[in-house]
Amino acid sequence: MISRAQILCRGDAVDALHDRRESTMIASKDIALVGNGPVLQDYRSFVGEHDVVVRMNLCANLDKTGDKTDFIALINSGRPVFEICDKAELFEPARRNCKKIWLVRHPSVVATLKKDFFFNENDPYEGRDFSFHIRRKFAPTPCEMFAPNIWQDSSKIIGTQGGGNKQPSTGLLTFLRLQELYPGKTVNLFGFTHEGWVGHPWDAERKFFGAHPSVRYF
Repeated sequence: MISRAQILCRGDAVDALHDRRESTMIASKDIALVGNGPVLQDYRSFVGEHDVVVRMNLCANLDKTGDKTDFIALINSGRPVFEICDKAELFEPARRNCKKIWLVRHPSVVATLKKDFFFNENDPYEGRDFSFHIRRKFAPTPCEMFAPNIWQDSSKIIGTQGGGNKQPSTGLLTFLRLQELYPGKTVNLFGFTHEGWVGHPWDAERKFFGAHPSVRYF
């Protein structure tokens, strides 16, 4: 298990995330939250032993983390919705196994984003809720919308950690929902390097996750 100090140090972040000095045999197996960053080891058996397994968006890393899936958290606004729908066959094993799809942006949140962030009104994708596309694409798997408080809580976290006026990632939103559903449970993170789209406050999220007592990186 990596130390909080390692995660807080930007230069050591990637190396630290994969520094597995401690045997996974003694790690908690409560919840596995699988991101889309690199997973360098074969964790298929270990992830499959978790009580709850959650994946996000394009559900990368099925080859390294297996296909056990209880929930899939999807962004439901903007252009990424259509990339997810177009590439859905790539993560069909996860979709087939999951109990429910989580839609991370409540319509009221999308409306706020359109008002508070710059959007190109001529772009048919930006600042629009496309939940209905996801519901239709992944039927009959049931979908559940995150309540607005998840976004509000994440924005407070970002502000506290110096993230400024940026949008929380699907990973942060999903983690906060897991904290609501399973308070006090350990969340093991796979494929989390806190890097990607420039509109997410990666440094602020790295600080938050790195200091959280319920988080372990793999």
